[in-house]
Amino acid sequence: MNRMMSDRATRTREWTQSPQCDPRAPLAASLASVLRERVLNGAYQPGERLREVALQQEFAVSNGPIREALHLLAAEGLVMRQERRGVCVVGLSTAELANLFEMRIGLFELAAELAARRTGAAFADQVAAILADMHDATAKGDVEAHIGIGFAFTCAVCAASGNAELLENWKRLMMRLRLAIYRSLTQSDVAAVVALVDDLAAAITHADMHAARAAARRLVRRHMHDLGLDTVLV
Repeated sequence: MNRMMSDRATRTREWTQSPQCDPRAPLAASLASVLRERVLNGAYQPGERLREVALQQEFAVSNGPIREALHLLAAEGLVMRQERRGVCVVGLSTAELANLFEMRIGLFELAAELAARRTGAAFADQVAAILADMHDATAKGDVEAHIGIGFAFTCAVCAASGNAELLENWKRLMMRLRLAIYRSLTQSDVAAVVALVDDLAAAITHADMHAARAAARRLVRRHMHDLGLDTVLV
C-alpha cells in the first residue's frame, strides 16, 4: 500500500511539474486544459467515453479534480454526461450540424447589422488586438490558436450589437459547434477565412449594415462549405 501511495505521489509530482500543468491555475483547470486540447485535436473522438478511473490513474490525482475538469468541459459543450455511459465527447450528426449552422447564419447576420448600426467606427479599436492576434496565428500556421481568437472576434461582434441576449445565445450555440469549427479550420485555407473576417470588421467599422450582413453570411457559409454541409440558404 505504501509503495502504491509513493508511486502515485511521484506521478502527481511529475505531472504538476510538467509543461502541461500551469502552476498558477487550479489543478482542475490544468486538467481541463489538457483534456480540451485532446478533444479539439481529435485525440478523443466524438462519442468516445472518458473514463474517470482511467484519468485518475493517468494523472495520479483524486476523483475530485477529474470530475471538476470534466464539468468545465461539459459547460463548454465539448463533453456530455450520458445515462449508463458516463462522460462522452459530444458528437453531432450532419443534419444537426447543418441545422445549427443555419441558426448561426441568422444570428450572426443580425449581430453584424446591429453592430454596424450601434458601434460603427468604434469597432475598429475594440477588435484591433484580436485581429492582430489572428493575423499572427495565421502567419505561424497555428490553427488551434484560431479557435479561441475566432471565438473572441465573433463574441466582440455580438457584444457590439448591444443585445445581451443575442450574445448569450451566441455563446451557447458556439459551444455546441466548437469541434466543428476546429475541424473546418483544419480543412480550410485559413488565410482566406481571415480575409473574410477582415471584410466583416471593415463593414461594421464603416457602419455599412448591408455589407456587414453579407460579410457575416459569407464567413459562416465558408465554414459550412469546408465541412461539406448543405443548406438552402445562399
